[in-house]
Amino acid sequence: MKRSLSRIARDSGFLAMILLFLYGAWHYGVRGDLRKFDQVQGVLSSPSELHLSMSVSYRSGPLLAERYEMDDLSGRSEVVYTVEGRNGVRATVRDDLRSVDVPAFFDKAKSEGVKVLASKPPVNGANERYTIRVASSIAGVSGSHAFTFTSPVFWASKAGHEYHIVLAKDKPLPNLLTLQGISRNDPRYLHLVQGFEHFGTVRFLDAKARARSAVLTRTHA
Repeated sequence: MKRSLSRIARDSGFLAMILLFLYGAWHYGVRGDLRKFDQVQGVLSSPSELHLSMSVSYRSGPLLAERYEMDDLSGRSEVVYTVEGRNGVRATVRDDLRSVDVPAFFDKAKSEGVKVLASKPPVNGANERYTIRVASSIAGVSGSHAFTFTSPVFWASKAGHEYHIVLAKDKPLPNLLTLQGISRNDPRYLHLVQGFEHFGTVRFLDAKARARSAVLTRTHA
């Protein structure tokens, strides 16, 4: 009888150890994995937002401003174009897009440096001034960037070269005619402008062209 009770006690202790081990595994292992899974699911299901815009202001001429806007809210995309004449006439064109269009443009714009490009000083005699803005909120990570510039064609091919000259007491002045400089040309500004101007469906681009023409006609009238 005593031997049976001793065996039962020993088995009960062994069972208690197994249960304690299983509880620890659940608490620190499976439960932790489930918590991580819930966190990942929360990130994947969180809403995403993309906003890109390019504003063009004119110092002179019949047009006062143009604005290109793209938005994507969790797969619902829209593009908007607004043109305003100097006499106050304004026209706006809107179009809904496929869910991949704006994100695809955003990825291409990122490769062109839309989130890191710096503002450029005005080019002498430039009539248009561009301002590009981008904002995003993806998987809980948000950020925005904006920069301004003029004459994207100038910055693409005519910006010239930059020279860094370090004078030293024991070295002669370098020959400026043979000195190799660093090119200041940067075609990314032009690529972004062209991307905004050509973005959209054929229907949208046609409506945009007609709206711009109508505002120009009313401005000259």
